[in-house]
Amino acid sequence: DVAEFVDDHVEDAEKAYWERRFPWEIMEEVAKRGYMGAGVPKEYGGLDLGATGCCIVAEALGRLYAVGHIFVVSMLGGLHQLIKFGSEELKQKYLTQIAEGKVLGAVCITEPFAGSDAANVYTTAVKDGDEWIINGKKRMITGAGAAGRYFVYCKTSDDPNDRRLYNH
Repeated sequence: DVAEFVDDHVEDAEKAYWERRFPWEIMEEVAKRGYMGAGVPKEYGGLDLGATGCCIVAEALGRLYAVGHIFVVSMLGGLHQLIKFGSEELKQKYLTQIAEGKVLGAVCITEPFAGSDAANVYTTAVKDGDEWIINGKKRMITGAGAAGRYFVYCKTSDDPNDRRLYNH
């Protein structure tokens, strides 16, 4: 099904590329077909295809200008973290959004001095009451400007014992 969809939209994706515009119409169709929910559990409206299924969808959509990149960062960006660490309230809000594909996401890792080394970012997040204060710089964010949801990598501690807990 996804391979056939890609075959039917290659020309549209190429046209968007040469016109230097974001392929919104293709992304809307990707969302309608449920592909954005490939890795989202079924109870939140996803397809629950697992890692292999997500890779198959990503590989196929990767043939379409911008669509494969946006799919990967929008659908997979922060997905594991939400499933593993998110409260039920956050899961209901964001996993449903991801599955519906109506709000695209972006992952903010790359920094001027750390590159894309997520475990060594300089950007900090400090808890202030019920909110977090984020301080730092990010760049080269796939989906920036098109996204409505940003997953920002920050460090919350410099303690070596805390840093040992980081894993991706």
